[in-house]
Amino acid sequence: MHAADEQTEWTNALHRQIDSLRAENTAKFHKIQEQAARIEQLERELKAERQKQFKSQKEEPAEQVLPDAVPSQSPKKRGAPKGHPGWYRQRPVEFDQLVVVPAPCGCLRCGGSVKARPDRKPYDHLQED
Repeated sequence: MHAADEQTEWTNALHRQIDSLRAENTAKFHKIQEQAARIEQLERELKAERQKQFKSQKEEPAEQVLPDAVPSQSPKKRGAPKGHPGWYRQRPVEFDQLVVVPAPCGCLRCGGSVKARPDRKPYDHLQED
C-alpha cells in the first residue's frame, strides 16, 4: 500500500509538471502570435511609407483613354523620381568565395587592345550570385 501511494504521488507530481509546461507553452504561443501580427503590421507600414515617397503631391482624376487616341506624352518612366536616393541592399559582411580576376588584355567585342590606366586607383567590385 505504501509503495502504491508513493507511486501515485510521483504520478501526480509529473502531471503537475506537464500542466505547468503546457501553460508556459500556451503563453509562449500567444506571445509569438502577437509578435507575428506586430511584424506584419510594421512591414505593411514600412511598405506604405516607401510607396508614399513616389506618389505625386496631388491626385489627378483618371482620364478615359480612347483606343484610337495617341498619347501626347511618353509614358512615365519607372523608378524613383530624378535625384532621389535609391534603395540598396546592405553590403554583405561575409562572403563564401573570393575570385581574383585579372584585367582583360583585349576587348571582347572588337578585339582591340586595352590600355592600362595607372592614374586610376584599383577598386573592389562585389558581385552576388
